[in-house]
Amino acid sequence: MDNGIGMYGFFKAAKSYVFQDPSFGLIGAGCDVRTSDELVTATLRDGLRKRVRFAEQRLDVEAEKGEIVSATIDTSGRSLALEMTDSTALVATGRIIVRGLAPGRYTISFGKKQEIRTVSEALALEWSLKESREIKIARS
Repeated sequence: MDNGIGMYGFFKAAKSYVFQDPSFGLIGAGCDVRTSDELVTATLRDGLRKRVRFAEQRLDVEAEKGEIVSATIDTSGRSLALEMTDSTALVATGRIIVRGLAPGRYTISFGKKQEIRTVSEALALEWSLKESREIKIARS
């Protein structure tokens, strides 16, 4: 069993995936998947809870600080909601990077705070986990 530096590659590559299987429909690898109306929710179970990919929407979310409890996307890809946590109780600031959003203006909500950003490539967000563990990103 390798538990030294050799584990780095595994930890860096660990990711949850939500994708459409021709035989079984919408499934999750490393996560539980739930659907309702136009929403798809992935509850991460990969052990690290750092990264998730919604294959149909070509959307990747990575938590650089903090952990992703769940990610909810609408099927059109116009909105994303994240529930974050910190299992170590050492991380005061959450940081995520979202790749694959369509270019445009997005309204970002962290609890009671809101801001508007223009996205052309990746969207990087940083906020206080103590103030909000929920983030909402919606195309304006």
